Amino acid sequence: MYLIKGFKSTRLRNAFILSAMVAAFTAVLAIELTSRLEEKKSDIYIFMDKIIPGKALGEYTKILIVFLTTLISSFIVYNLLHFLFGFGAAMIIDDKYKHKSPNY
Repeated sequence: MYLIKGFKSTRLRNAFILSAMVAAFTAVLAIELTSRLEEKKSDIYIFMDKIIPGKALGEYTKILIVFLTTLISSFIVYNLLHFLFGFGAAMIIDDKYKHKSPNY
């Protein structure tokens, strides 16, 4: 049972739109988090600097923080879109299309 039944990813166009939504949400979060971590006076930088020991956040630490945050946010967005639209239910391939891609 999905909340929005008329926009399932049964058509290729709908699947591309929903997949692009996941990518866009994740990219926006990653870009914004990266820019906040570059400012040493931002709340996010101060919070992460308190959690992670050391004098300042290094480049590899920032990459790890952004990676983990975007990984978790992608998981949340995929689950949200699955709950709303039923997106991702067909990501497990059928035996019918194991050796041949489906038609557009």
